[in-house]
Amino acid sequence: MSYYEMIKKVLYIINEELKMNKINILYEDDLLARIYNKIINEYYNKIYDRIYIKSKIVNDNNDKNKYDLVIGNIVKDNKGKKCIEPNMISEIKIYSESFSEQQLSKRRNGINDDINKLIELKKIHKKCEYIVIYYDGKNWLERRNKNKGKTNIKIILENKTNDEIKLIGIRNNKIYENWTI
Repeated sequence: MSYYEMIKKVLYIINEELKMNKINILYEDDLLARIYNKIINEYYNKIYDRIYIKSKIVNDNNDKNKYDLVIGNIVKDNKGKKCIEPNMISEIKIYSESFSEQQLSKRRNGINDDINKLIELKKIHKKCEYIVIYYDGKNWLERRNKNKGKTNIKIILENKTNDEIKLIGIRNNKIYENWTI
């Protein structure tokens, strides 16, 4: 099973919990915690010692970068610091009731920045899977951007050129998957 399929299965479980009002997602760390918990519960024997949150990866040109969810093995970089040799890197974005319209607009740009960051990493870690996960609790991505006359998700998708970065998310109580950007 690919990591993408694993993430998809976990998001289906989380989506069902959302529909039944068992959980709420207000911030990225809420979704990250749920994903981490579900992966550990579902795939413990295969992955428990290789899953990391807010981690640095080997050969990243920017020492400040930390990635939301990384699956891989611990190695030492050329400075002798421990980091992760990734098999999967995922970034998470949330569009929820917790954010103002201005913050949501910045988050749209933030998802583009995350995608661009992963595109650059793809040049270094060619065998790694790259996944951007989002949750839209406000249906904000479906709204039209007044300045551009397009939906916010359309703006995100049309700016991307790399088909090896996957985008999967929860909107309108549904899983939107297999979008390539």
